Amino acid sequence: MPHLDQDYVAVHGSLEQDIAGMEPTVLASPVDTEHGTAVTSNLNPPESEKTWDMEYCMESAVFEVQDSLFKVPRFYFSSNTDFFESSFAALDAKDDTGGSSPKNANVKLEGVSKAEFRALLQFMYPKWVPYLPWSAEPTTNFSHRRSLVRTLSDDDWVSVLELSTKWMMLDIRAMAVTYLTSSRMVSSDRVLLGRKYSVLQWLRSGYIAMAGSARLLAANAEKIGKESTVRLYRAREKAWKSQSQALPPPGLKFIANEVSEVFKGELQLGQQLSSIERVLLAQKLGVVEWLRAAYLELVEATDPFSVQQAAAVGYSSAIKLSGVRERYLLQHIAALERRHSKTRSGLARAPPSDQTTVRTLVEEEMKAELDACMSHTVANRLVFARKCGVQEWVLAALVELVEKGDIELKDAAEIGLDTVIAVYKDRETVTQTPRTIVIDYGDVINDEFKEEFDSMRVAGAIYHRPEISGSQAKSVEV
Repeated sequence: MPHLDQDYVAVHGSLEQDIAGMEPTVLASPVDTEHGTAVTSNLNPPESEKTWDMEYCMESAVFEVQDSLFKVPRFYFSSNTDFFESSFAALDAKDDTGGSSPKNANVKLEGVSKAEFRALLQFMYPKWVPYLPWSAEPTTNFSHRRSLVRTLSDDDWVSVLELSTKWMMLDIRAMAVTYLTSSRMVSSDRVLLGRKYSVLQWLRSGYIAMAGSARLLAANAEKIGKESTVRLYRAREKAWKSQSQALPPPGLKFIANEVSEVFKGELQLGQQLSSIERVLLAQKLGVVEWLRAAYLELVEATDPFSVQQAAAVGYSSAIKLSGVRERYLLQHIAALERRHSKTRSGLARAPPSDQTTVRTLVEEEMKAELDACMSHTVANRLVFARKCGVQEWVLAALVELVEKGDIELKDAAEIGLDTVIAVYKDRETVTQTPRTIVIDYGDVINDEFKEEFDSMRVAGAIYHRPEISGSQAKSVEV
C-alpha cells in the first residue's frame, strides 16, 4: 500500500474505508445462474415477437437443367414473368399438404442448356458488384474494380436474350437487346438474330450493311438465305440507278464473254446446234424468240445459204431470208460508201431515213412464220433451254438476264436462286458500277423487304410493354 498524504486521509478517509463502504451492484448476465435461462434485452425481443422482413425474405427454388441442379431465389422468376407461376404453385401445394419435400421438388426446364441458364443467373444474381459496360465510370478510382467485376460475354448476352424471350421476361429482354445493339455484331449475325428474336432494327441494319458491300453479300449468301440475297442484289441495283441516274449500258459481246466465263461449267454440258438446226427445233417447239434469233443469225452469216441449208429450212423460207439478207447487205454497203465519202469530203452526211435494222427486216419478211410461234419470258426460255440442252439458247437467256437486270422474285424461283445470284454478280461486273458516289440503301431496303419488316413488327409487338397514359400512371402511383 503506497504512502498517502495525511491531509488527504484526514479529509477523504483511506482507500480501504471507501471500498468497504461501497454496496455491491449486481450486473445482469446473459445467463441466469439461478434458473439457467437466457436473459434478453430490449434489443433482442422474445422469439414470439420476431417477424419475417417483407422485402428481404426470399423463397428459393431448385431448377433442374440437363444433369445439374441450380438453387436460387424465386424473386426474379416471379417478378419478371408469369411463366413459372404454375410450377411454383405446384411446389407450394406439395409443401402445404405434406407431400414431397421442397428440397427434392425441382422445376425441370426442357430445351435449355446449362450454359444458357447459367448466363441468365449470372445476370440476375451476380456474385460480384455488377458493372454494366454502358454505365458511367465511378468517380472514386478503384484500381482493382475491373479485376473483381464479372461482365457477360456477347454469347452470354445472347443466352440471356434467348431465355428472356422464351419466358417473356420483358425487362430483361429489353436490357439484352440494348447491350447487344451496342456490341460489334457482324451484319450476318444481326440479320439472323434479328429474325430469330424479332428485333427489327438488327434485321434492317444488317441488310443495309450487306447491301453496301458486294464482298459481305457474297460471303453470307448461304447464311442469310438465297432469296434474301437476291432481294439485296435487287436493292443494290435500284439504289445505283436512283442515285447515279443511269448505269452505262454494256455491249452485248462483252456481256456474252463474261456470262460464258461465269457459266462455263453449265454451258459445256449443252449441245451445240447449227443455225439451221435451231430454226427447225424452234419451229417445232414454237418459241418465237428462238426462231427470230436463228433467222437473224442466218441473215448476218458470212456465207450465203447452201442448197442443203435451203432444203433443210424450206425453200420458201430460204428465199425470204435471202431477200432479207440482200437488203441488209445493200444497207451495209451504202453505209460504208457514206463513211468513205465523208472521209474524202470532210463533211458529215445524214443517214438515209429508210435505213432499217436487220431485226425489223426479219420481222417484216418472216411475219407469218414468227406469228405461228408463241412468246415466252426469259425465265421460261432459260428453264426450257436447259431441258433441251441447247448451249446457244441457254447462253442467250443468261445474257438477256444480265443485260436486263431487275429479275422478279417469281422468275428467280423458276430460274433457281443460285443462277440469279450469279447473274447479279455478273451484272455488277459488266455494268462497272461507280464506286465514288455515296449511296443510301435505307429506302430501297425498306421497299424490297417491306413484307418481312411488317410481319416482324407484328411479331415483335408482344415483347413491348404497353404505354401507360397519364391518368393510369396516377392511379398506379396512388
